[in-house]
Amino acid sequence: MEKYQKSIFFALLFSGAFSFLGLYWGAKSGNQWMIFSLFLLVMISSLAGAKFWGPKMSNPGVGNVAKEKTMKMEFDKLKTNLRFVLESVDVGIVYMDTNWIIRTYNKAAAKLLGRPEQLALNKPVTEALARMPVERKLLIRTLQGKKEYKNYLFQRPVGEQERELMIDTYLVSKNNGQIIGSAMFIKDVTEQRKMQREIERFDALSLLGKLAAGTAHEIKNPLTAMRGTLQMMQWRLEGKPELEKELNYIGLLLEEIDRINQVVQEFLLLSRVNSPKRKELDLNKLIVDLLAILENQAIARSIKIETLLEESLLGIEGDGEKIKQVVLNLAQNAFQAMSSGGTLQITTNSLPRLKQIMLQIKDEGCGIDSQNLEKIFEYFYTTKEEGTGLGLPICQQIIHDHGGSIEVESQLGAGTIFTIFLPAKRESSGLS
Repeated sequence: MEKYQKSIFFALLFSGAFSFLGLYWGAKSGNQWMIFSLFLLVMISSLAGAKFWGPKMSNPGVGNVAKEKTMKMEFDKLKTNLRFVLESVDVGIVYMDTNWIIRTYNKAAAKLLGRPEQLALNKPVTEALARMPVERKLLIRTLQGKKEYKNYLFQRPVGEQERELMIDTYLVSKNNGQIIGSAMFIKDVTEQRKMQREIERFDALSLLGKLAAGTAHEIKNPLTAMRGTLQMMQWRLEGKPELEKELNYIGLLLEEIDRINQVVQEFLLLSRVNSPKRKELDLNKLIVDLLAILENQAIARSIKIETLLEESLLGIEGDGEKIKQVVLNLAQNAFQAMSSGGTLQITTNSLPRLKQIMLQIKDEGCGIDSQNLEKIFEYFYTTKEEGTGLGLPICQQIIHDHGGSIEVESQLGAGTIFTIFLPAKRESSGLS
């Protein structure tokens, strides 16, 4: 009987140790959820086994006192290691027993739920999670209804930011099937969800491009014929005062046709945006070439253009025409935002440690409020009366197709900053 008891004890001890190693490597590989479940179940089972077998094995009449002391030290070490793991992972772990008491509450849980450990650990769940109705409800319902929740998404403030959290709940049971509580794993998935939405946007853009390729030319051809006919009528009516009203109507029709033509042109850009013709580019030279186009418009709007171009800027590979399209689009947006004049600043910098170059376009315009800022890269979203809502999504897609990213900062009344990051070559552009 003594050997049997010791065998079970060592089995529990080593299973906990191996689970700890499995959790360590699993955490490194990113597959945490399944291993967390295994880890929590083995931890609780190990502790339960120790509680049951410990007193029997500590009987002075059975076994050797020195060996028992060694085993106790090893078990204490295992508990300490398991606690270190609990405090090291970035997933919040909360365990509640059948008496509705919170028995496990790690550092990540305290951060994500905004409640320190001393106010939650070993407290009734109604007290520990008093201000967290969603989390409290899921934990209680899991134990009461024997129902586990998976991938439950909701938003809550974490610090000063609104974050998206995902919760999984589990029933915790012994090997014999006896339920001893419920556990909850909480993960901050804000960045993953943001990336998922970006992928969905790009998929939509790709579909839109395919539709554009098939229909835009069919629309553009009759538009060209209509415009040519109206222009001919306009020329024939010029100089006839009695037909001035009709002449104004024709002018309005031409303006609307030009607007439709602009939308069609942007649809055509969508159909070609995914295939950049890559070659080595000197970004500084590209910007200098664009200044000739931009400066005339800037002077007419009382806007000053200021360039801060790094002389030893790292080179890039890409489609020069598409990069020009991005810079022109952002500059045009900046001009429109600075209706009363101001300064447009274009900056380039090398980021050798990140193997990137940075292109920044900053204006002193009216700025964008936070609500609209979140939507500016959505298709057809625009705050301009004559805007199409395709310019910025196309810019974003072009940059992504070049392996880069685009970020935006803005404040009402203080201007807007677009920052673009692109992969760099090791050699500098050499522009001085």
